Amino acid sequence: MLITGIGGMFGALARYGLSLWISTKSTSMFPMATWMINMIGSLLLGVFATLYIHSELQAMMWQGIGIGFLGAFTTFSTFCYELVQLYERKHFKQIFLYVCASVGVGITMAFVGSRFVHYFLFIS
Repeated sequence: MLITGIGGMFGALARYGLSLWISTKSTSMFPMATWMINMIGSLLLGVFATLYIHSELQAMMWQGIGIGFLGAFTTFSTFCYELVQLYERKHFKQIFLYVCASVGVGITMAFVGSRFVHYFLFIS
């Protein structure tokens, strides 16, 4: 359990730092920082979950990276909060785009991460 907490601490710090950096680069109403972080996290989760499922990653590493780091790095609560903000500002087109892009691209990124492992590490 300690390894999950340590991974979570680093994941939260990485998310916060990357979010601040991305936010300085974007002037869009679209919540670009959270979206990009969640897509990166989905890709990495696809990689690490596939490694773990095929016993190429030890349970302790999965707990630290997959559950801890990536669990804290990606953020569903911020996604929901930003949807409420967009709703309160009546930015309905951005709400639709944000939900579709987050779910659709997120699932695709996880699949791409999984396929990456299969292709480059020859895991069947």
